[in-house]
Amino acid sequence: MNSTLINAPTSNHVNRFKKGIGAYLLDEEGNKFIDFKNGFGSVILGYNDSTVNSKIKSLIDNNEYSLQSLTRYHDELKSALLSDFPYYDGVCLYNSGTSAVRAAVTAARKFSNKSIVLSAGYHGWDPMWELPETPFMPNNNGVVDYFFILEELQKLIKKYYDQIACLVISPDLSYFTNEYFVETLKIASTNNIMVIFDEVKTGYRYKPGSCIKYNGVYPDIVVLSKGLANGAKLSALVGQSHVLREISDMTITSFFDVLSVVSGVETIKKVHSNDVYESIRKMGGAFIEGTRKIICKYKLPVKIIGNGNLFQFVFASKEMSSEFYKLAKENGLHMYEEDNQCLSYAFDDGALELSLQRINCTLAKLSDKEEYLQMSIDDWQMCRTAYGQIDGVMNDLPVEKKYDFVSKVLFNEN
Repeated sequence: MNSTLINAPTSNHVNRFKKGIGAYLLDEEGNKFIDFKNGFGSVILGYNDSTVNSKIKSLIDNNEYSLQSLTRYHDELKSALLSDFPYYDGVCLYNSGTSAVRAAVTAARKFSNKSIVLSAGYHGWDPMWELPETPFMPNNNGVVDYFFILEELQKLIKKYYDQIACLVISPDLSYFTNEYFVETLKIASTNNIMVIFDEVKTGYRYKPGSCIKYNGVYPDIVVLSKGLANGAKLSALVGQSHVLREISDMTITSFFDVLSVVSGVETIKKVHSNDVYESIRKMGGAFIEGTRKIICKYKLPVKIIGNGNLFQFVFASKEMSSEFYKLAKENGLHMYEEDNQCLSYAFDDGALELSLQRINCTLAKLSDKEEYLQMSIDDWQMCRTAYGQIDGVMNDLPVEKKYDFVSKVLFNEN
């Protein structure tokens, strides 16, 4: 009888990799891939970073790895996080972004003694975020998705004002401006609604701490994960301790496993002491600029949205997109299909040069199909692509089109 690893990734282009070195992955056959996916953006420094590895080795050599109690490393991590978030005084630790977001919502519900959650963005695989049958209505878990439409958010606040426990939103700087999220915070503050920023993807991706400049108005809780520990299993909540105490008993079996905690401490130290974010932004920006020139050379209907820290390819059709990622794999580029690309600090000049060579081969082959050259990217295709990254509607649309996309495309209403 054949057996299946049930929850393995289902992409047609998934490899089995043997090891990772810096910006590269090597598969079982010895093929070398340049990694643009980096563990869904969690490998911020690069694979097997020498600083992090050295500290982990010392843990094992000193018999500290299996400690099942609080350690000085937990205190170091707490202090590092609160240094980057000086307006908070509490930290909770978990081992996945999904569990951390659920814990944050539980804290808000307990603290407010209310149940409705207004949501925008992706918050993990938890069924509590499943869409209802009708847009802008609560699902079975009391969650109402407003898909980043601020006009709808204000309607929902009026409708459920006395029942709202919190607003949970995933910041994105590819399809929204910083000002959009500041405005969202102000709307919530005016209505005395708690705000949870789900920065599982964006925290420690653009700069130390949050990707957002708050301008004097702050979320009540921030959820962090992917950028924290260079791929180790670690997530955290930072917020006011009087709110987070509501979930003081929500802990995990592996809480005292110091490997992830130390990885977090060393990663945060390194991003502060090196030009990590500037380097990623610079090298990623150079890749984007070079790729755009190649796109123009072949006259392909392809766009790149975002900046060097996090960006997304936009194609004129689903078929074209699928073909691109298949060809990219064949040319040694490991990419996150239909979603955002995230480079690591290990992506250097050599990786850049080789990446542009390989992306040129990929796009040249893509341009061989004459039907692709006749296509163009319309608003609906932009929206569909953006939804793959943000699980919502991009802001740069008239409000009528935002509602049309939700009703006609996401919910198949006539």
